[in-house]
Amino acid sequence: MSDADKDQTRGRLRPIAFSAAALVCALGISSAHAAPYAGEVRTATGTVSVKGSDGKPYQIKVSLQSPNDPTGANSPQLSLSLIPCHAGTCDQGMVYAVKVTSSAVTFDSTDSMASVKTTFAGARLSLSWNVNAQTSLSGTVEAPDEVGVNNPRNGGAGTLHVTAWGLSCNGAGNIEDDYEVSSTDLTTLPGGTPPTHAPKWAARHGRHIPRCAPTTPTAAG
Repeated sequence: MSDADKDQTRGRLRPIAFSAAALVCALGISSAHAAPYAGEVRTATGTVSVKGSDGKPYQIKVSLQSPNDPTGANSPQLSLSLIPCHAGTCDQGMVYAVKVTSSAVTFDSTDSMASVKTTFAGARLSLSWNVNAQTSLSGTVEAPDEVGVNNPRNGGAGTLHVTAWGLSCNGAGNIEDDYEVSSTDLTTLPGGTPPTHAPKWAARHGRHIPRCAPTTPTAAG
């Protein structure tokens, strides 16, 4: 579906309800034959920039997905990338799947704040978001198998705060809140097994220590 078609589809979606159950009914899906995923999905993403103890720039990029479906079968997911940068451009880097529990993830009722605490690469990892929540409505139809509608309290853009390996850095963050009905299962975030130790650039070497970087380089596209 082209972007123009999606825009036209968004214009046709009516704000009649904001629940997975309402979307199921609107699609004519019976409870006995419900789609593999129907429910709310909150997503928090962001990137911070650091200068490693080796003097080189890096990015820490994160994506937190917290589903809230009626079955309770889906657990939160956290994907974390460690990305080397050079001359203002960042590579793809290594992507890791970080274990998180439902009790370690929080989103406030206005989708303006979110947080998660866990461990990564042998150290405690704390992520927190603070964004400007905005009231909006939009929807997408990915024919033939998915319908999504943004919650009117649809989060927004703001700040991501990352604490790990003695670093405590701020970067750009975003929160989204969607209701989805899909004939396929909820998307699994990418990521391999995390390392057991912090990357070398995150460790202190004599007088050289990692620091927060004031700007975020442009990721390679």
